[in-house]
Amino acid sequence: MILPRALGLRLIVVEKDRVFQSVIDPILKMLGQRHLTWAYDKYVEDATKEYQESQDVVAPFVEARLEFPPGAKVSRAAIWEAYSKWVDTAHERYPLGREALYERLRQRGCIDTKFSEHRVNVRGFSGLGLRAQDVISSGSNTMGQAGAGVTG
Repeated sequence: MILPRALGLRLIVVEKDRVFQSVIDPILKMLGQRHLTWAYDKYVEDATKEYQESQDVVAPFVEARLEFPPGAKVSRAAIWEAYSKWVDTAHERYPLGREALYERLRQRGCIDTKFSEHRVNVRGFSGLGLRAQDVISSGSNTMGQAGAGVTG
């Protein structure tokens, strides 16, 4: 008996495994193999998403220190400074390097940009800003709305 695919593999049940067969055969007959395949695919998809979210080391930093106001811009240096301070206060065991952090932000939809800040061209991200406590405590190179950590 062949079960529907799970993770792209086909699982084969040996005929002598009567206990497993006695459980699966009625399910296959009742739902049909197509429905069971969908159920496995949905389960695998949900489990994969849950695992990826649990392994997202940037999520706690994003939730604690970043905001996403429309039209916001922030320098890469300011993001790195805020992340470094967050790593120290959160006692993060496995901090990311600069480029890894920036890549994770890109994966979240933040867009690389260049802009002028105090008459100096800087690289940064648009669609992203620092929360007020980071701007005030760091004195970082961001400007804009009072304490919003954004440029406009």
